[in-house]
Amino acid sequence: MVGRKPVTWSVRAREELNTILRFYRERNGNSAYGTKIQNRIDLLVLYVSRNEEYGQATDRPDIRSVVLKPFELIYKITENKIIIVSIWDARRDPDSLKLP
Repeated sequence: MVGRKPVTWSVRAREELNTILRFYRERNGNSAYGTKIQNRIDLLVLYVSRNEEYGQATDRPDIRSVVLKPFELIYKITENKIIIVSIWDARRDPDSLKLP
């Protein structure tokens, strides 16, 4: 794919990211590690926007994921945009992950 496809975040994904960042800020007493995570996620989102097939295929053809240990960035590909659907903690039971 040439160029960039627009990326939007689901409410769920935004809430998950905020929860992750809040957890590390409270645990560490500062936002340095959270900023590092945010920067890594921003870079992944940029890669995905430039190449929607960057992530690993899932059992659904419209859903892909990128590992960012210990998290996974899970996104949905549509004709006009990419939707970040979840920032999943990969240490959790995968059977509890419910995607739209």
